[in-house]
Amino acid sequence: MDYEDACLSIMKINKSKLGGAIKKIRRALDITQDELSKRTGLTITYLSLLENGKRGIGMDHLNDIAHVFGVPACLLVVLAADVRDRPNEDADQLLKQIQIMSEKAIALYALCQKSTEK
Repeated sequence: MDYEDACLSIMKINKSKLGGAIKKIRRALDITQDELSKRTGLTITYLSLLENGKRGIGMDHLNDIAHVFGVPACLLVVLAADVRDRPNEDADQLLKQIQIMSEKAIALYALCQKSTEK
């Protein structure tokens, strides 16, 4: 287990919520499981199990999925903490949430970079 996997483990991310967040974003971006599979190298079976909370995920695979979505992996973790049973959530609303959270994550990253340069 590497450092990033240990962090996910410590945070005790609910795999069902993380899988639900991935599924909601994938659908909002109009990406099929087949397309995500081809772009990440993960099998459709694995993606299905992941999205349905029956499989966990390591940081390597989470980073691969986040890259396809065009967001930082940490954003998927943050969204997982806020995914509720809202099957009819508006895709535009979800994408707006992602954009706002991405902007905040970038600003925080820049701030952290600045503080380490001192």
